[in-house]
Amino acid sequence: MDIFKELVGWAKAHAKEDANVAEFEELVSKAAPPDDARQAIDYIRAIPSLRSAFDAALNKEFDRATKKYEEEKLPEKEKELRESIRKELNPDETPEQKQIRELREKLEAKEKAEALTERKEALRAKAKEYGVDPDIAADFALYGDEAENFLKRHAEWHKKELDAVKEQASKAAFGNRTPTSGSSSNARPQAEIDAMTPKERSAFFANGGTPLVE
Repeated sequence: MDIFKELVGWAKAHAKEDANVAEFEELVSKAAPPDDARQAIDYIRAIPSLRSAFDAALNKEFDRATKKYEEEKLPEKEKELRESIRKELNPDETPEQKQIRELREKLEAKEKAEALTERKEALRAKAKEYGVDPDIAADFALYGDEAENFLKRHAEWHKKELDAVKEQASKAAFGNRTPTSGSSSNARPQAEIDAMTPKERSAFFANGGTPLVE
């Protein structure tokens, strides 16, 4: 590295006559990052802070390249593979048959996309019934015809977890005593708790909130 050469040159020019400049030059050469790419990687990995930054940069670049491949290259590769398989299965396909097949595939893809959208909207409509955030409910659309069953199971698990948090918060605030009206500054009627969104309920219980017993 030029800066280290300049440093050695400066030391030689200003060192006293009895100074061991050779030893200083050797120490600097060991500290200087190597110009060789492979040696530079070994140098970086030998220093924890540099190794951490290097690995983070590699992971970021890998994620970027993977995303680009999945979005730009993979669909084309899949198309080529399907076309290759189709030719093996039906090598005598005429241009008219190919056109009809491609139109059918586009129609099927359109119908699948519309069905997915409809399923998402249906699940969003069910979200309040199950006590789940609408956007989370919509994600279950990928499970197809079993989407609502999976959503229901998730809601049951979520309620079980919330009940456990509620019980823990109640015990922390009241021990074995039954909470009563006005016994906690962070107590709310059960009806008010039920009207909360899932996020509000989670935050309420996490902050020590408890239900009032009227």
